[in-house]
Amino acid sequence: MKRSALALLFLAVGCTTSSSTLLGPSKPRPAIAPERVAIYRTAEQVPGKYVEISLITTTQQWAYAFDDHGTYEQMKIEAGQLGANALILGSFTDSGFWATMAALTLGLPTERKGKAIAIYILPAPDDVAGAARRAETP
Repeated sequence: MKRSALALLFLAVGCTTSSSTLLGPSKPRPAIAPERVAIYRTAEQVPGKYVEISLITTTQQWAYAFDDHGTYEQMKIEAGQLGANALILGSFTDSGFWATMAALTLGLPTERKGKAIAIYILPAPDDVAGAARRAETP
């Protein structure tokens, strides 16, 4: 009984995994806490110039409902480990209606995949100059 309850809980909650592919000749950056990683829907929303660090791909398996928050959090963790301070969301795809209905009927998990580009937003020139002045002030 306990075993089947645990299996049901695992299927209901699901599992999210991620992987990353480095882009370009980006130099390693110190890790950033996931809560400091911003999320943007489009590149036009990014406030300033940025450097692309990595393409992040997540896969979420589930049985009853997708957890978008969990997917975004997994992406933020992966981005932060690479030193990225923001994500630009890409495409998200799932198994489709009929595949999902069949999986639910048979009690099998289905999956959803998402992509995002991990970026490092460069400080604005005014921010750099102001920080230098503050550092010089006793």
